[in-house]
Amino acid sequence: MSTVLRQMPTYAAPSASQLAMAYSVCRGITQKRAKNFYYAFLVLPRHKRQALCAVYAFMRRCDDLTDDVSLPQTERRQKLSEWLNAFHRTLAGDLTDDPILLALTDAQHRFNIQIGWLDQLAYGTEMDVMPSGAPDAGGLAVSYRTFEDLRLYCYRVASVVGLVCIRIFGYRDPAAESLAERCGVPAVAAGDVHMHVSSRRALQDVLTAVRHGCTIDEAGWHLHPNGERHLRSLAQLRAIYPQALLDQSLAIAERCVFSLAQLHYEYPPELVLAGLTASEHLAALTERGLKRRWPEAVPAAVRELVGRELAL
Repeated sequence: MSTVLRQMPTYAAPSASQLAMAYSVCRGITQKRAKNFYYAFLVLPRHKRQALCAVYAFMRRCDDLTDDVSLPQTERRQKLSEWLNAFHRTLAGDLTDDPILLALTDAQHRFNIQIGWLDQLAYGTEMDVMPSGAPDAGGLAVSYRTFEDLRLYCYRVASVVGLVCIRIFGYRDPAAESLAERCGVPAVAAGDVHMHVSSRRALQDVLTAVRHGCTIDEAGWHLHPNGERHLRSLAQLRAIYPQALLDQSLAIAERCVFSLAQLHYEYPPELVLAGLTASEHLAALTERGLKRRWPEAVPAAVRELVGRELAL
C-alpha cells in the first residue's frame, strides 16, 4: 500500500460548523455500528468522546473496504490504499468534504496522535485481504506461518488501538505506551474447535457448504484444510501448547460466566407482527408454509411433527 508523502503545511482548521457536522456523522456511525463502544465512550468528556468516534469511523471505513465480498481482493486493497492516501492529503492541507477525514484530522491534531499509528490501523485491515495471486474464493483465507507474522497483525489491529486510545484518554506515565502495546498481543492456546472428534470432518464440510449455499465441490477455500479442529484432552493439549499459553486460556475462561440453563428459545421480536405473540406469529408462518408445500392436504405425520416442534 502506498501513502502520499508531502511537506506538511500549517494546519488550517475547518470551521466550527464543519467540525460539528463531521463529528456528528462519526458519532452516528459509531452508535449504529458499534453500540457497545459508543455507550462506553459516553462517560468521557465531550472532546475525547468525539475523537474516539472519529477514530472508530476511520477504522470502520477501513474494515468495510477490506470486507466487501462483492469486490475482488485486489480491488479491495486498491480502495483501501486510495482511502489512506486521501487521509494523508487531508493532513497535508488539501480540502475534503469527507466528514470522517475532517473529524479524524482534527482529532489527530488536537490529541497529537501519531500518524504512523493511524496508518498501522489501516495496514492491519489490509492483512485480512489475501496477497495478490492467492486464490480468491470470495472469502478470507489468511494464515500466518510464524508467531512474528501473527504478532505484527495483533500489533496493528489491537495494540495500536490501545496506543491511540490512551493518547486520547491522556496519561502521565510513559510506561503506559509499552503496556498498551503488550496488552494487544496476549498469547493463548486456542484450538479453533469446530467438531468434537476428527471423524466428524465430513459433517463439518457439509454444514459449511450449506451455510455458503453451495455444494462441497464448490466450497473450495471455505472448507477447513484438515480435520484437526476438534476437542482434545488436557494431556493432548499439554503436548501441543506451553503451559503459559494454557494458563492464559484458563484466565480468559474464568472471566466467562455462562450456564447451559441460560439457553432458551427466543423468536426475534423485531420480526413479530403487531398484535401477535412470537409463538402466534411463528405458528402463522409455519401454517402458511405447510399450505404452500402441501396445497391439497398436510400429511398427518407432518402435522403431528410440526405440532410437537411448535410446542417446544
